[in-house]
Amino acid sequence: MLATLIIDTEMLRDGGSLSISFQDIKLSQFVLIFPISRTPNVEFEKPVLVNVSLDIELSIGWDDSLCYLNQLVTVCKTNDQKSFIYNMMSVAKKFT
Repeated sequence: MLATLIIDTEMLRDGGSLSISFQDIKLSQFVLIFPISRTPNVEFEKPVLVNVSLDIELSIGWDDSLCYLNQLVTVCKTNDQKSFIYNMMSVAKKFT
């Protein structure tokens, strides 16, 4: 999958899950989510990649999420997007 466009970056109102929506070269839409855990210690659960176009949700590894983020940082249009992705990268690196 080759990401071509970042649609949105968002910290969800569930307590801090991080998500980035993007589109690939085939115009399929995806969302990469770092779900926040509900434990007393604020941590993240394994990343989830959702293919919105096909309504498929996959649990992926932290290394895989870094591959997606490394690709996404190259298509950033704003400094805010880049900053958000770097934040997600730092979270992912804590688990690799």
